[in-house]
Amino acid sequence: LLELQISLLAPLNAESKLSPKVRGARLWQKRLDILIEDGGDSRFPIEAVNFNELFKGKLQQYSPWYLHWQRGSMRSDFSGTVRLYVNTEFSEISERFTNGDRATLQAIMGDVVSQMIESYLDEDSSDDLSECDVGSVGSQIRKWLDLAFPGKTIGNIATLKNHNPGEFRACILASTDIGASE
Repeated sequence: LLELQISLLAPLNAESKLSPKVRGARLWQKRLDILIEDGGDSRFPIEAVNFNELFKGKLQQYSPWYLHWQRGSMRSDFSGTVRLYVNTEFSEISERFTNGDRATLQAIMGDVVSQMIESYLDEDSSDDLSECDVGSVGSQIRKWLDLAFPGKTIGNIATLKNHNPGEFRACILASTDIGASE
């Protein structure tokens, strides 16, 4: 957090009615929130947990992964709003995820990206994502849209989702291929 304030040290002998005359008067102020980590991009919050304990009695208990997303403003902080849980009870998937298995990461991230993009297109697509701050939900969705659908408008993407969902999801899955793990 960077805050800068310029205050009047001593009154000037200025004749203008607009000139400040009170010592300590605020002349100018600027405040910036700066994210340094990863060049400003948020890290994706992920937890590997036992769903039998965390989600006992809920349908999520039997899912290999679960995206928890507090829906709201596209301007919300991504790392405080979104969390991916990977179920350690699915030991093979959990191990593959932890070890960076390419197909597993692509499937899980494809699902996550698809859920968030579809939600935006279904309910929030009037929000201008280009105005969202770095590190926000909207900024991340905009990056995913640009990766999966380069050069397409939001209207074109929504039409593709509604009229050709297979192609829509294939574009998202292709965009989440992170390459072979080392």
